[in-house]
Amino acid sequence: MPLDIPDEFAPYLKTQLLSTIFSAVAYGIVIVLSANCFHLFQKKRGVYSNRMRIFLPIYILVMLFSSTWELVGSICLYMQTFTPVHASEFLYRPFGLLVAMCGADWFMIWRCLVLYQDISQVPRVAIILLLSLLSLASLVFGIAVFVEDVTFMVELIDAYAAFMSLSAFANIILATLIVVRLVYHQRNVRNALGAEHGSPYTNIITIGLYASMYFWMDSPLGTNFMFDITPHICVISPLLIVYRVALGRAVAPTLRPSEQVMAQIRLNIPLSNPSGQGIASV
Repeated sequence: MPLDIPDEFAPYLKTQLLSTIFSAVAYGIVIVLSANCFHLFQKKRGVYSNRMRIFLPIYILVMLFSSTWELVGSICLYMQTFTPVHASEFLYRPFGLLVAMCGADWFMIWRCLVLYQDISQVPRVAIILLLSLLSLASLVFGIAVFVEDVTFMVELIDAYAAFMSLSAFANIILATLIVVRLVYHQRNVRNALGAEHGSPYTNIITIGLYASMYFWMDSPLGTNFMFDITPHICVISPLLIVYRVALGRAVAPTLRPSEQVMAQIRLNIPLSNPSGQGIASV
């Protein structure tokens, strides 16, 4: 028996169905990334410190939970259009979105702190203050999403827009800080070890691109599609970073054949001939 659905609701239902399908696909990516990360952690347990062995699996589970929460909420919301669904009202609140976006932001803040831990005291304090403000603002606006009557009497949709705009702005800053620091390290590695050691290091800069991935999917004027897909993008983004780091530690770096030859030539130059003139044995 066909359902009698008003024509004005048809575009909404199509968008809701499309966003649910895309969310399910993104959730599948989250599952694969999570499983691969756990596999790599088990494969090279001795590489990580005790804190990392505890923190990273818990972080992955929390992000996986937030992605699962949002997918279940999207499915229940779509099913409720056609048949009554006996689910808690709390399930439809954006709890998973809050956890995913704050988790992605705080993970990038932690990465920035790690990259900038060896700089001088004054710049380090300035960066810590900046990152602390971003972290606090992200948490405050995220909590405001759950409050119907905000202090400034803004509507809930305005709280959504403010929270997502702030998160996008924070990710631009975080990605810029990370890329700048990685480029600086790359230049030092090239100067110290030679140009052939800089090319593998360049791949790490893609972490900065992963970090800001969901910024391009995010807009304060976004529709329900963006609200449904954004939590999964926020989960995929840091999990890609964790996966790349775990993959880099689990697989020994290899040089191309030409680079291996150059490395052997450098290592076999006699100490009595530091300038490298003459014939070096390979």
